[in-house]
Amino acid sequence: MIPADLERGDLLQIEWLDITEDPVGNPDQPKLAHRHSIGFFWTVGEDAGVRTLVTTTTLESDDEVENSGYCV
Repeated sequence: MIPADLERGDLLQIEWLDITEDPVGNPDQPKLAHRHSIGFFWTVGEDAGVRTLVTTTTLESDDEVENSGYCV
């Protein structure tokens, strides 16, 4: 759920799941990648009927990867 009172520039932490592909792993033990991103709120949008939240200057927790672009 996206809060209605967000303002551009608000700092956000977003918890999300990502699929992973492991061509040599064991398909009997699949695991989702649990991630969280920290970024500044930019806007709410829509893509192919799916409501989206856009952040900018995103920092991801995995190995402290920095993305200076945007995240949807």
